[in-house]
Amino acid sequence: STAQSYWRTALGSAAGDPQKLAQLEALATLWGWRNEQMEVLARRFDINPGDQSAFTDLMDFYRRAGRTAEPVAVLSSYVSAHPADQVQQANLAYYSMLSGINLSRAYITAQETYRSSPKEPRYQAVYAFALWKQRRAQEAWEILDKVPADKSQLVPVRLLRAAILADIDRKEEALRILTTFDPKNALPEEASIASVLRSRLKSDSRLTQLY
Repeated sequence: STAQSYWRTALGSAAGDPQKLAQLEALATLWGWRNEQMEVLARRFDINPGDQSAFTDLMDFYRRAGRTAEPVAVLSSYVSAHPADQVQQANLAYYSMLSGINLSRAYITAQETYRSSPKEPRYQAVYAFALWKQRRAQEAWEILDKVPADKSQLVPVRLLRAAILADIDRKEEALRILTTFDPKNALPEEASIASVLRSRLKSDSRLTQLY
């Protein structure tokens, strides 16, 4: 549309100018253009990755929209400005692993955050996910078995628990736990893991009579 064409031109001309970007953000907010508002906010965040408010708004928006790759870029910028923030380091590792971005670095970060506080449920779950991704299911289970189902606040523990149990040949338990996983608020990659796992388990003739 003509309006969108003008918008793209205005956004291009405002690049790198915080004042012009703030004006465009105000216009997008006034017009109810939520996607464009977040696009401007992302440009502003690129200029000032220490902006906590912009960081929170962007992460909430991308999570709700199911856009998993964008948080990797946001988190990368944020942790470059806040390298001591272990929570966001763990978040970056998880979103990177879900998106398949910088996997080697993500595995290392997951291990480092876990070692920094091995009793923290978020770090336990992220590291267990990293181990599972590396096909080290038994090691992953030894860590995840200690994590209460609703304590991670990031990784869907029920889903990961089911995936790991399936890989260590405890498939009846895996399918039982998988039935308690609610994909309603899951990211697309998490929902895909659940779908593939459900198909895999239900194709097992030993389980078809149980569920």
